[in-house]
Formats: sequence, structure tokens, C-alpha cells
Amino acid sequence: MLTIKNAFERLMRLLRSIKPEQPLPVLLEPYLLKNMDEYSPASGEVLVKQGEKPKFAYFIIRGYIYVYLHDENGGKHVKRFYRENRIVAFLSFLELTNSPYTIVAGHDTLVSKIGIEEMTVIYDTWKGMKEFAQLVVMQYDEVKEGQHLKLLNMAADDRVREFYNLYPCMWPPLKARMDDEIAEYLQISARTLRRIRKQ
Repeated sequence: MLTIKNAFERLMRLLRSIKPEQPLPVLLEPYLLKNMDEYSPASGEVLVKQGEKPKFAYFIIRGYIYVYLHDENGGKHVKRFYRENRIVAFLSFLELTNSPYTIVAGHDTLVSKIGIEEMTVIYDTWKGMKEFAQLVVMQYDEVKEGQHLKLLNMAADDRVREFYNLYPCMWPPLKARMDDEIAEYLQISARTLRRIRKQ
């Protein structure tokens, strides 16, 4: 059960903002409050492994989560970063298919999570909620992809500055210890990242 009241309120505001013209079911809020659990993963803990079926969707209360995949040649590609007050879930969670990504918890991160069994109850109880969940996931993915492309179209210096504006939880860098992952996400070298950061 979620015990951090303001975190749950932030989640509900976020859900209501997805499709404001569609009120959420009245009993959905107490159901989520009862069935979402707080979880404090270890720094670097793998929450979902690429190629395995996700068991949970996450809402970040504090900290950050990052997402990567390995290509067929073994190359690692960092695809997403998520900060607090963001939902982390992909269609593979909703459709019970293997995840295309590995999802990893960052330093000093606290999340709330809900399992697929609890989500299935929501789908069965309230008409249209599965479609709503799909909309949430697809909209989020579209926004994150657009954000990443926008960053990559910037000059390297601006790219780094904007990244830390978007993800202040990644600062100070010695605390996060994520230079390699951030550099890969920004498509620059870790050495270039550190040089720009010192300016």
C-alpha cells in the first residue's frame, strides 16, 4: 500500500492529465492506493531484463530509472531516462510479451509499483481502462522519443546542459556515477561529457 500521500496525489494528477475529458472511475483511486506498493531498489538493480516478461509497472517517487537495450552484436544503447513523478511501463507489460528493454533503478530511488494481476482486475472492472493504459504508455513513449531526438539535434555543449536541466536528480555526477550511460544516451564520449560539465 502507498503510504506517501503526496506521491499518490502526484500520480493521480498525472493520470487525470492524460485524457482530461475522460473522468477516471471513482473507485479507481482507492483501488490503486491499496494495491500499489512502495519499493526501494538497490542502486543499479535490474527491474526488468531484456527478453523477459515485465511483472510490474512503476511510478517514480524519488530518484531516476534508465532503460537500455543490447543489439544483436552486443552493443549497449541507452534509450530512456525517467525522473521522479514519471510512469515507467511499456506495451510489453500490458500485452504480457517479452520486454525489448532492460530497465534499471538509479541511485537513491524510491518507486511505487503495481503488478499485472492487479492491472488485469482494473481492465475487467472498469470498461475502457485497458485502452486508457495503452494510451498512457504510447503517449509517454512518444514524448520520450521526441525529447531524445531534440537533445541529439543540439550542439554537444547544449546537449549536456539541457540533459542536466531535464534530470537534476543526476547531479552531482559523482553521486549518480552514470557518465558512461549518459554519454551513450547523448551520443558523445564520456570524456567529452566530463569536459563540457567542467565549463
